[in-house]
Order: sequence, then C-alpha cells, then structure tokens
Amino acid sequence: MEIGRREFLEYLSALSLIGAPMLAETQGAKDMYGLIVKLTAVGGKREELIKLLTGAAVDMPGCFSYVVAKDAADENVI
Repeated sequence: MEIGRREFLEYLSALSLIGAPMLAETQGAKDMYGLIVKLTAVGGKREELIKLLTGAAVDMPGCFSYVVAKDAADENVI
C-alpha cells in the first residue's frame, strides 16, 4: 500500500486532533506534542546520520516514539 505525502500529512493532522488527547489521558501525560523535520545529510552520509539520531534517542526521557524515515526521492534526505 502506498500513500501520498499530502494524504499522510492529513492523516497525521487528524490523528493529532483525535488521538493525542486520548493517548495523553491513558499515559498520564499532559503536554504531548509531535515534531516532523526534514533533514538533508552531507552527500553519502545519510546512514551515518540515521545511526547517530536513533542512537541518541534510545534514552530520551518521555519519548514514546522516535521515527527516522528515509526519503525515497532523495538519497541524502531523512
């Protein structure tokens, strides 16, 4: 199944309005937020950057989910 970027962002927006308050109630969190970032690595260093980011997030307090995804269209973007 493939989903377009615009559809994905619409889904995330709807989920943040519906899902975040419910998750906050179930997890006991009061101030939850999400952040979507596009990063461009130095040419040929994407895998190294992914390794650094995911390794640093392992012990991040309060983090329920930390996702790093590769851009299919650009080999240097995550």
